[in-house]
Amino acid sequence: MKLTQIRNATNRLDYAGKVFLIDPWLAPKHQLSFVDIPDMPFHIPDPMKEHLPMPFYNLPMDMGQILSGVDYYIVTHLHPDHIDMAPDGTVGAPLDKAVPVICQSEEDASVLREFRVFRGNRPADKRYGVRCGETDPRPRPARHRCSVR
Repeated sequence: MKLTQIRNATNRLDYAGKVFLIDPWLAPKHQLSFVDIPDMPFHIPDPMKEHLPMPFYNLPMDMGQILSGVDYYIVTHLHPDHIDMAPDGTVGAPLDKAVPVICQSEEDASVLREFRVFRGNRPADKRYGVRCGETDPRPRPARHRCSVR
């Protein structure tokens, strides 16, 4: 197993002969802020930070290197610091749309399908996971310090 943290929640996991890109937020430095996304009112505990342009830092390596050989994307949840979101509401712009995406809920999968972000997106079954070669990633409950109104 090899885990490489790219930036924030974005990680590349090489495991059981497969490559997973987790929370693929690949936007250039200072691309947008939380408040730039219409009808998707994401909020963080510090309201001043909502107006700061994100991401704060450039990617630490070439985007091609990050995306090379990825078998699956895992999107833990639809927040603008977990997957690329543009002010026009589109999601996942730099990603290969032929790579399957695994997400936590049918609600997130329906948003990804609505924007025709990916083919083959599917929520992970909370009890059984999703079979990916020799492994089956399973969702786990977690808390997040960001709220959606």
